[in-house]
Amino acid sequence: MNKADKFKLYISVGIFILFVISIVWVLTEAVLDKYYLSKEYKYTVMTSIHNGSADGKGHSHRAYNFIVNSKKYSGETRSDFNTDKLYFVKFYPPDPSGNEAVYIQATDYDIQNLPSNGYKQLPHH
Repeated sequence: MNKADKFKLYISVGIFILFVISIVWVLTEAVLDKYYLSKEYKYTVMTSIHNGSADGKGHSHRAYNFIVNSKKYSGETRSDFNTDKLYFVKFYPPDPSGNEAVYIQATDYDIQNLPSNGYKQLPHH
């Protein structure tokens, strides 16, 4: 095997390893988000929701934003949320980037009385 072939082999193996690490990272992050949200969570209200990306299987995504302690966060869901309404978001208080949309619509009262660090439980259900 000459030097050029070895170099191509090393590059191919390196790209494959990076690909595997990326997949493991994404899967681990999703599992950890679910784990943390099952242990400790609060609720807040979306500040906006809009059409996001579409995957190759015909599923559309909704992207949403929310604020916790004056800092903006975002998330994405595959659920069919109405973009004209605002819903609750369940988040992990130490790191709100771990979050998921909750298919419960927020009322004007919920929005006006929203604590800056979120509700400990849903104000209604």
